[in-house]
Amino acid sequence: MTELHIVKSEPAASLPIIIVGTGPVGIRLAEELVARGCVRPIVMFGDEPWEPYDRIRLSSLLAGEADLSELQARPRFGDTSVSCHHNCPIVSIDTQQQQVVDGQGRAHRYSQLVLAVGSQPFRPSIPGVDAQRVYTFRDLNDTQALMARSAGSRRVVVIGGGLLGLETARAMQRAGTEVTVIQQADRLMNRQLDHEAAALLRDNIKAKAIQVRLGEGVREILVEDQGTQRPRVAGVRLRNGDELPCDTVVLSAGIRPNVELARNADIAVAKGIVVDDTLKTSAPNVYAVGECIEFNGQLFGLVAPGYEQAAVLAARLCGEEAVYTGSISATELKVVGLPVFSIGELEEDRKRSWRFATWVYRDRTQGTYRKLIFRQGRLTAAIAIGEWPEVKRVQEAVSAQRRINPMQWLRFVGSGNLWSSDGGSDVARWPASAVVCNCRGLTRGYLSDSLTECGSKVELIARTGASSVCGSCSPLIAELCGESAPKPPLQSGLLVAAVMALILAIAIPLGSPVPYAQSVQESLHQFALLWSDGLYKQISGFSLLGLTVVGLYLSLNKRVKKLSFGKFTFWRLLHTVLGLLCLMILLAHTGLRMGENLNAYLMANFLALAGLGAVTAMVIAGETSLGAMMGKRLRRWCSWGHIVLFWPLPTLLAFHVISVYYF
Repeated sequence: MTELHIVKSEPAASLPIIIVGTGPVGIRLAEELVARGCVRPIVMFGDEPWEPYDRIRLSSLLAGEADLSELQARPRFGDTSVSCHHNCPIVSIDTQQQQVVDGQGRAHRYSQLVLAVGSQPFRPSIPGVDAQRVYTFRDLNDTQALMARSAGSRRVVVIGGGLLGLETARAMQRAGTEVTVIQQADRLMNRQLDHEAAALLRDNIKAKAIQVRLGEGVREILVEDQGTQRPRVAGVRLRNGDELPCDTVVLSAGIRPNVELARNADIAVAKGIVVDDTLKTSAPNVYAVGECIEFNGQLFGLVAPGYEQAAVLAARLCGEEAVYTGSISATELKVVGLPVFSIGELEEDRKRSWRFATWVYRDRTQGTYRKLIFRQGRLTAAIAIGEWPEVKRVQEAVSAQRRINPMQWLRFVGSGNLWSSDGGSDVARWPASAVVCNCRGLTRGYLSDSLTECGSKVELIARTGASSVCGSCSPLIAELCGESAPKPPLQSGLLVAAVMALILAIAIPLGSPVPYAQSVQESLHQFALLWSDGLYKQISGFSLLGLTVVGLYLSLNKRVKKLSFGKFTFWRLLHTVLGLLCLMILLAHTGLRMGENLNAYLMANFLALAGLGAVTAMVIAGETSLGAMMGKRLRRWCSWGHIVLFWPLPTLLAFHVISVYYF
């Protein structure tokens, strides 16, 4: 029997607030209590041996993009009244005596108890799940085990196509390992994305050489017998009977709240630990926050809602009036390098009526997809694939369920933005409740107040942790601190090539035809051969044809992922230079003659195509000087016009070649 050590009884007023759990939400609660001037002692217990670390960046650690020192940061307590006990789990709760018992049998009394015990990975009940080399990915222990395994692994199967599963797949690919993601649902990140957004994400992941199997579950993990040892993974068998060989399996099929500690203490639990709007459980003076709780039948699997709960509970424990009304789940991260944003529930997927409406903006040339979902005229959800500077303001608008006016609808349809470039970029004018740093759950009001106290961007980041996780809000933090975010540089090379091409495209139809040489004695004779001699005309003509085919490939290279390689900006410049070269060869081929009938149509089409292409390149090169909205609008119109003008060209060229050789 474990010996129980009872700590000497103390007056209730001097008893500490005990927080069970040293994860992000537990640490945030302690920080909030200290910031609000809590005078009672605060005692924390955690079952991990590590100092507090940033769980959000574990995938970066696994991928080799960060080291452990970057994940570890001392909590911003600033007060000696907080004591942390690491590697010291709480094993039982006595709600009658208001005490907890740790793993060494010591009892600790509390005035208030807060359960921030988090969740654990879901392990599906399938044969072979307990074999060697079957891993989960949830904490630093899991990360170290996977780091040790990644060096010797050649084929990895990740079960689960959610956010964590995809990040695990990317991280396990670091050593050239073959990785396959198996998703039981019909799309990746099915809780956050609709079918079109998920399809774009899947294309991006497959382009990174990660295989994806959708709509298929795992029936069994195949093993190979190792004698007396626990069998090792040899592959997986899918529900359709297919077998995939592998030497490592990572389970990322969701999470389950840790409720055992509460259940054993007769605290009400359902899917999670049940709490009310004050975050109080069914037991007196016992509260719960984070992934372990269930509020109004809802679980919260992200850290941002836990931070909101910590702020509410800290206020209540310090005697302030505050209630928790729930959180809108929001995701804003780079998934396998692709920016993905999702907030709110995709209600229209399961319930369609006049009360629901959707707006969609697509820009396939940029791989951009944005969707807004409305319920009874109010913005309730949003999805985005690709960069979207307005995501912070959109998040605030969804949280407040704001109405969107007709002018914003027109702007969104035309440019994919809801606000003008001026109205959307002034971070200091955002509502105080607007979230600026999604990873840390930091609002504009909180950051502004903190900036007033600390006075500089460096101290603001050190105090709040803003922009220290994914870095996507770094420009916003810089702007809030009065710094100017650097604009993309003018693409001078592209601009020069485009201007020269435009000059030629205008000069050729306006110029006077160069006369043929009347005698071999004329100095013009050698040049006139270019547009009068049959051999030279064939050389220049087929050169034009070949360069046109190359130009078509470059256009496909920019738009078809399977053909795409190298830097997009390089191929765009090469495409423009190629157009300039075609115009120079055309000048040599025709001698400034526009031709007649079919040839005249061909010349007009080619020159219009080249001229509009040059204008498009000029717009792209100087887009930042035109203003965000106007630049993108002109760019889109010019690009589509350039594409439309291309379609007659192959037919006209074919008839031109046939007519020349036939006659």
